[in-house]
Amino acid sequence: MKFLIVRVYIDGSFNVMDLVGNFLSLQGVFFPVFGGNGPLWSLSYEVWFYLLAYAVGLIAIKKTFYLPTVIIFVMVACIFSFLDSVYLFCWLIGALAYIKPSNKFSWQMLSFSIFISIYSVIAIQIGSVSVSVSIGHIENYFPNINVARILLSVGVSIIIQQLIFLKPKRGLTIAIDKFGTVMAVFSYTLYLTHYPLLQFLSFVGLKRSNEINTITISFFFLSILMCLIFAWVLYLFFEKHTDALKNQIKRYWVS
Repeated sequence: MKFLIVRVYIDGSFNVMDLVGNFLSLQGVFFPVFGGNGPLWSLSYEVWFYLLAYAVGLIAIKKTFYLPTVIIFVMVACIFSFLDSVYLFCWLIGALAYIKPSNKFSWQMLSFSIFISIYSVIAIQIGSVSVSVSIGHIENYFPNINVARILLSVGVSIIIQQLIFLKPKRGLTIAIDKFGTVMAVFSYTLYLTHYPLLQFLSFVGLKRSNEINTITISFFFLSILMCLIFAWVLYLFFEKHTDALKNQIKRYWVS
């Protein structure tokens, strides 16, 4: 996180209250993301999703409401009066797809889910402020952006359900599967660190270009490689030991 500290020092955005608010997953609610690390907006959503799931699990086990679950439900309701509740339903769709997986593979279902996903991505792009081309009346054939996000969640959830049945059987597909596993182990560290590193690279002169040529493409892939290497090194020191730390906490808690 050294580069995050550098970034905070550069723009003078260090604020103790913002740091505490981010530790409490209240960025986007009462506090901005810390240090200008934009991707942290999604972390607050994730934490409150899991707290809600924890409360639902308690109710399912205890078969009744009691004070902790009531408090959690009230807190989640208050938080999502500030956050975008559409993402809560997107997460619930993904959770349902995990709990109730498909029984068999279907090319028709896979094809339909891919179509829905592509259709939704186009709808989201049309409905976003980033669209920069004249699109005429094509928006009449697409839903609003929130409905598109829900449809995208459905499409991607079904795609994942179906792809699970496609087990790698040949050399190339097995190698790709192993490579994906290796990359996935430090994905959380990459999520936390890539944006501060890109900000630092921009500060030292590696800025975003408006042209596409051999040089800019080379710098683009160089930036990706640097983010991966930086995240991998930090993973070796921190995230790699997460399971061991969890087990120690569990043993201490039980004792």
